[in-house]
Amino acid sequence: MKILITGGQGDIALAIKKAIEAKYPDWLVYNPSKSELDVANEDSVERYFSSKEIDILINNAGVIYPDVVKSSDIGSWLKTINVNLIGTYLTTRFALEKGCQKIISIASTSGLKGRAGWSSYCASKAGVISFTESLVEEGIDAHCLVARRTDTKMRNQLFPNEDKSSLDTPESVANQIIELL
Repeated sequence: MKILITGGQGDIALAIKKAIEAKYPDWLVYNPSKSELDVANEDSVERYFSSKEIDILINNAGVIYPDVVKSSDIGSWLKTINVNLIGTYLTTRFALEKGCQKIISIASTSGLKGRAGWSSYCASKAGVISFTESLVEEGIDAHCLVARRTDTKMRNQLFPNEDKSSLDTPESVANQIIELL
């Protein structure tokens, strides 16, 4: 099996890669950096997929730029949508064109309920959830993991003083992905 994990250098992606390699040592896991695969750039996605055969795609790339709508920056809002939602669409489309057998997308509980200051993130993750439901309706083996609050570098930047005792770990998210495989 050949697996692609987008956002490949993030904490969750690295934990997923490690878990897959431990459970399935014969599988090949690609975890490209953003410079290798910019999911928000159609040319980058097309170039990446032109030289790869992918059996399973794990859509993990994500960004957040917190800001209330009234003072939000349109560029940051669009970047969030482009990475989190359009990136999921682009990688999924190209993976399916190349014969990919399974799509797993990682969303967030923020996609289930709006949150002040996180409108673009919440909207993009809600879109990932709905997009996955549409894939299933199209007969595609697609799954969406709605991750809870997870102890990652991205979250630590947003909440540096947060009590981490109630957070999931990247490894717990990776274990959920292993179950979906």
